[in-house]
Amino acid sequence: MKFERYRRKWSNLTEVIGGAPLAARPRLSTKAVACLKLGEDSLSEENYQTVAKVADLAEGRGLSVVVDGTPIAVFLEGGNYYAIDDNCPHQGAPLSDGIVFDKSVTCSWHGWRFSLENGCWLDSPKSRTKVGTYPVRVVGDEIQIAVS
Repeated sequence: MKFERYRRKWSNLTEVIGGAPLAARPRLSTKAVACLKLGEDSLSEENYQTVAKVADLAEGRGLSVVVDGTPIAVFLEGGNYYAIDDNCPHQGAPLSDGIVFDKSVTCSWHGWRFSLENGCWLDSPKSRTKVGTYPVRVVGDEIQIAVS
């Protein structure tokens, strides 16, 4: 019975990694599973919502938006747009007010750094602490975020 709980978790993950039988599945580390993310191809058009205009966001700055009741920070770094949860998991500070550098944002309250690409906490790579990330696209002059 102890292993049944894990078998159910793996069967849920099967859909994400291609539906292969248990013996044929690739072995994923705990960290790989934690950072596993669905690609943009799996998102439908109606999942994307316009949150801002391109002119609203300056390079190296953050912008706080709310999508379906979720506070999200949008960033423009190195010509690429990123969207992550706006609340720092440490004490809830707005990450949109943080310092953006080298595809990361540093919380302005206590200096915790998070990757803009995958949301992982950069100050402790072995930690499972992370913030959520969201696919971003630009259509014309509109910045759009997908929240499933």
